[in-house]
Amino acid sequence: MHIKIITLLLFLLLPGACGSLSSSEEHQQPVEASAILKLADKAMQAGDWALAANLYQKAAMEQENSSQAFTGLAQSLAQIGKWPEAAEAYEKAIVLEPKNNDLKTSLANLYILLLKPERAEKHLLAALNQKPSPKLFNSYGITQDLLSRQKEAQQAYYSGLVLDSDDLSLRTNLGLSLAFAGQKKEAVKILQKVTSHPGAKIKHRQNLALAYILSGQDKLAEKMLRMDFNDGQAAKLLEFYRGIAKLKQPGEKIAALIRGIPEKQ
Repeated sequence: MHIKIITLLLFLLLPGACGSLSSSEEHQQPVEASAILKLADKAMQAGDWALAANLYQKAAMEQENSSQAFTGLAQSLAQIGKWPEAAEAYEKAIVLEPKNNDLKTSLANLYILLLKPERAEKHLLAALNQKPSPKLFNSYGITQDLLSRQKEAQQAYYSGLVLDSDDLSLRTNLGLSLAFAGQKKEAVKILQKVTSHPGAKIKHRQNLALAYILSGQDKLAEKMLRMDFNDGQAAKLLEFYRGIAKLKQPGEKIAALIRGIPEKQ
């Protein structure tokens, strides 16, 4: 079981497969590279991430100026959990498309998962300067939480909510940020509203359970978790959340959530 604070982050990190080449782009690609890219796109669309990564890698070697090859390589590597390699591929794609906000966002989210908030912050600020969006503010808020800058994080979440007041990721991460900053009553109130939303899922109830633990309401946390988990799973989560509550710095708590429950050796 792996718990993450970054609600919906993977949808940002792992966008859909690259579309097929446009006629103009295909004309610019060498014949062999173009053929490999088409095969890679098909593998991506079929969910064969390892094959797609292999093919995109070959295409990138054939055509070093192909942003599509590096973007596809990054996406497929991320899908199979090779995050450092995926980040490297995104960096190369951004060099080729420096104004592509989607690439910057995806790379930043990878750096968040790799617990490198300073690197994520750099790309998110560049993207926000180009075109602010709820997703960008959400990711930027997480970087600030990781750096134990809760005021800046909360301002980012509020800025995102100005653009989309119903965004559950922003509302959830705002609640957690407040909880880690010691504003527990307000945090619980926000997260309770999130869990009552028609679109609320298990992860949102898990976050409320964590907020209950942080505010010393262990019985409510246990009750919340038992809505979705059996006794053993609920006990494991309670132990995990209590361990997070003992950490001193907010950034350490956020990092622990991103890492999730450690696997026993």
